[in-house]
Amino acid sequence: MQAAFLKRLSCRRLLRAVAATVAAGLLLALPACRRGESPEKNPPPTARADLRTGVAQQSGDEPAPPPVRASQAQGPSEYELVQRIIRESSTDDEKIPAEFAVIIRRLLAAQAGLEFDLDGRLIGVDLAGERRSGGDEEISLAVRLPHLKRFRIAGFGVTPEGVKHLVTANHLEELALENTQIDDAALESLKTLPRLWSLNLRRSVKLSDRAVEILVEFPRLTHLYLLENQFSAGALAKLAKMDRLRLLDLRSCGAVNAELLNQLSSMERLVALRLRGYNVDDECLRAVGKFSHLTSLTLEESPAGNAGLAALERLGLESVTLFRCNAINDAGLRIVSSWKTLRSLVLRDMAVRGEFFAELATLPQLRSISVIQTMVSDEALPHLVACQQLEELGLGQTLVTDHGLEVISRLVNLKRLDLSQTSVSDEGLARLANLKELEWLDISGNLGITDASIKVLQDLPKLKEVYLDGTSMTQEGIAQLGPRARSTLVLGEER
Repeated sequence: MQAAFLKRLSCRRLLRAVAATVAAGLLLALPACRRGESPEKNPPPTARADLRTGVAQQSGDEPAPPPVRASQAQGPSEYELVQRIIRESSTDDEKIPAEFAVIIRRLLAAQAGLEFDLDGRLIGVDLAGERRSGGDEEISLAVRLPHLKRFRIAGFGVTPEGVKHLVTANHLEELALENTQIDDAALESLKTLPRLWSLNLRRSVKLSDRAVEILVEFPRLTHLYLLENQFSAGALAKLAKMDRLRLLDLRSCGAVNAELLNQLSSMERLVALRLRGYNVDDECLRAVGKFSHLTSLTLEESPAGNAGLAALERLGLESVTLFRCNAINDAGLRIVSSWKTLRSLVLRDMAVRGEFFAELATLPQLRSISVIQTMVSDEALPHLVACQQLEELGLGQTLVTDHGLEVISRLVNLKRLDLSQTSVSDEGLARLANLKELEWLDISGNLGITDASIKVLQDLPKLKEVYLDGTSMTQEGIAQLGPRARSTLVLGEER
């Protein structure tokens, strides 16, 4: 199940860990592709490494030591080799295979994110997202990595010829080609990738309707992202033949309508559906209500209202994300009480006040709620006290104040809490002292947070990351928090 916070579903921020003696650099290890669970087995645990500081993180964002190999007998791991390249030591150069050094230096020059597994193998390359793009040259470099499983690249510098080079990456499992020049012929060449189960073709303007017929022939695809493509409804209807498909992303596909969704509702293995656009109305949601196996729904910038949402009452939804669906309000959201298996609820930029929180007590499996950029205020929070199982709560850019934190302090199982750009201060933060399970906290954008809160944060025994941009903490105060602190402030700068 995807994490509740949209901040985690979107591109991760640039982080700087500020310590007393070290100012950390750019995090180079973003996930190479949008992650979903492999349909056949759970993917092996991976580590994302900050290559400039030697810090490694588990895939769940928990700080960890650098990847440790099962055996050191075979010499340095790829992770260790990359660290040596980053250090640019002439002594180290003698121990690094020349071809590997060239590949890594060129990828890092392109601002690529690199991902390693716990044996130190380089398994992921990310050349998409903020400040990142690539072309055919970067593809030719990445395919020479022997353990490449995840590859993500964006940019019109990727041509059909460049895409065809990917067929040599026999271990590739997840591939994202965003805003590239891939055409039908290049897409067809990718059918030969023996392990590919996830494919993202976002905004592929040179693909025709024939591309959908080609996709149907991919033998192992279970996760397909077609957002922002303009295939016809007739072509998209052929996706119903992909009987292995578990996730389908049709956001901003203008041809989506109720008739098409009715046709696709026969896909018995499809458990996750993502839709966006002003063409996705109440009639479309009535069609979605026929996807009997659906457990995850994302709906964005849709005119659908309470009546459409009510059509989903009988679905066994576990994860629901609604973004800028302004016709849906608190009254319509009372339907959440029907989703007894709901684990994650994300509402962002919605006209809700949190009155529907009264229904959440009936959901024993609920673990994550995010209501970022809504009108939720302190008055709605007491209803959450009945949700003692909550582990994640997102209240960023809401009307919550210090008074509301008294209620939040009673949610003793919270592990992640977003209070960014609210009206909380040192006084309110002190009330969170008993959140002994808290691992992640965002209090950025709150000028009322000063060095007076340092001890409160230090005393939270499991806190691993705290975001402090836009607070009134001093450099000295941030340094006291050590590697837990996340701030764009660099030591030595004037505030």
